[in-house]
Amino acid sequence: AANDISLASHLQARLPNASAGKAVGFLITAELGTIMALSYLLGFVFDFLPVGAGLVGVSVALTLLAGLFYRGYAKLRPGWKPQK
Repeated sequence: AANDISLASHLQARLPNASAGKAVGFLITAELGTIMALSYLLGFVFDFLPVGAGLVGVSVALTLLAGLFYRGYAKLRPGWKPQK
């Protein structure tokens, strides 16, 4: 929740007053929609798979997602050069 408030206040401070409310409203709506969809999908995973297999699958998916975030973050660092 603190991260959401921090992001919302950061965006509101940087955007023009006319579009700040619309942009923050859109982002919060998108975030809540994503959370609802992922919760629904996780419910299906744990309903149809045994608990052990479901936990392993979710752990693997989160590990892959963390790797993608790390790779994306590496490209944002100053001085980053693509590998040949």
